[in-house]
Amino acid sequence: YHIIQKLDERDLIPFAEVKKELIKKSVEKRRQEARKKARARAIAFAKAAFEATRGLKYAEILKAFADQAAARQLTLITTPYFSRDAEQLEGVPGPTRPLIEAAGQLDETQPLTDIVESGEFFYVACLAGSKKSREPELAEVKDEITESLRHGKAVELARQQAQKLYQ
Repeated sequence: YHIIQKLDERDLIPFAEVKKELIKKSVEKRRQEARKKARARAIAFAKAAFEATRGLKYAEILKAFADQAAARQLTLITTPYFSRDAEQLEGVPGPTRPLIEAAGQLDETQPLTDIVESGEFFYVACLAGSKKSREPELAEVKDEITESLRHGKAVELARQQAQKLYQ
């Protein structure tokens, strides 16, 4: 025997009404799957990079790291020097504050980070060089100071002229 139950047509939802929700769920599922694959790829790279650099001298580590990235067709980004309180790294996509914090812990004895997750990005950093923080010489900042003073004076003069016009 077959039992068939006919639903009242009032219980049925037209496809047009659920289409957007189905698409949204499908896109979210694909995004999660892609993130899972990217994370697995990052883990595999991090493990390979740690293995490839184990026991190497500091001068050889960067090349081994770059070789591992190239073998996996990963983009290697070299940043300019940055301070530990920077908010965003130049040339690096996504929010990079977690990467800055992790990179700030690196030194010649520990030149690689673990995987750093930030937004939709995964990073592994390798210390290419570092500089001790220092007070800049006057010659290095003289132009900036001069420009800042000129700008401040120009703003003050404009404010005085505006006050004269309104009085």
